[in-house]
Amino acid sequence: MGRAAKVDRVRNDFLKRISAAEKLVLAVRLLAAVKGAGTGSTLHVENVGQIIELAFLGLCAQWETFLEDSMVRYLAGAKPSGGNAPHLRIGRCSDLTHAYQVLSGKPTYDSSSDYMSWTSPNTVIDRAKVFFKSGEPYASKITQCRDELKRAVLLRNRIAHSSEKCINDFKTAANHYLAPKSVMQGYRVADLLGTPQTKNFAFLAAPAAGIARDYFLAHADMFRHLAQTIVP
Repeated sequence: MGRAAKVDRVRNDFLKRISAAEKLVLAVRLLAAVKGAGTGSTLHVENVGQIIELAFLGLCAQWETFLEDSMVRYLAGAKPSGGNAPHLRIGRCSDLTHAYQVLSGKPTYDSSSDYMSWTSPNTVIDRAKVFFKSGEPYASKITQCRDELKRAVLLRNRIAHSSEKCINDFKTAANHYLAPKSVMQGYRVADLLGTPQTKNFAFLAAPAAGIARDYFLAHADMFRHLAQTIVP
């Protein structure tokens, strides 16, 4: 059996992508023009919103990549630099290929063409409990953030789809954050992401004095928190 896989790189890559998304959103907001202006070095506010939504979509996708990449490495014996290796309920996998086969339950699994779903927090927790003692380091961390992760999926789905279900699910999530106010017709995911965060996300430390945190940054901080606690 070869050397254990490395997992710190997975965390660090995710953290870099989170920071890049934050910088992109900050930069594009500075280019926002008054609706209808869109001339010179500015961008139409609708285009700014589209970019912010794509940045959020990317965060959600990278979160799922982080989950898969970290879990297969833990199954292959990886140990994070800031903590102990998880307690495996099965023997250590011989390499990443073997880890993918075990995790998927498919002896012919090919990560370049096959796919596992990581969207549902409950599915991820259940999967972790199969392979790691008490499902750690995933179960308790994801459980703490589960409601926000579920709502993040609703926001992501609304960006990607315009079905009536996705629209209604987004309204439900947005109304939760905006209550007692409610969304108006034409309200976009980008509008919500730019709204100051005033509720939920209790697991996050308060932002530094003078720093405003909107719902985009709250989600970015949530993903950062999860990455740093799942791979310490």
